[in-house]
Amino acid sequence: GFSDQSSKQELLGQSVGTDPSFLAVYERLVLEVVIPSLKARLAEICPETASNNTTFYYQWPPTLRIQPGPSTRYVRAHNDAEYGHQ
Repeated sequence: GFSDQSSKQELLGQSVGTDPSFLAVYERLVLEVVIPSLKARLAEICPETASNNTTFYYQWPPTLRIQPGPSTRYVRAHNDAEYGHQ
């Protein structure tokens, strides 16, 4: 039931947030791929930002979301803060 699903989601979240190998790969992805790509795109759109030190924030530890599809399960509208993500 729902309680069993909740406990599995909590276990997955704890596992992701405490796995040093996963966290190292995640950090490298963000710092070496995602942020440089965002900076380049931002510089294309708004050239005056190319020389400033724009600060980027990302979630740490990350939240891993897996959604099998197709799904008929309905999730009410929410924000991540309701689930303790921010």
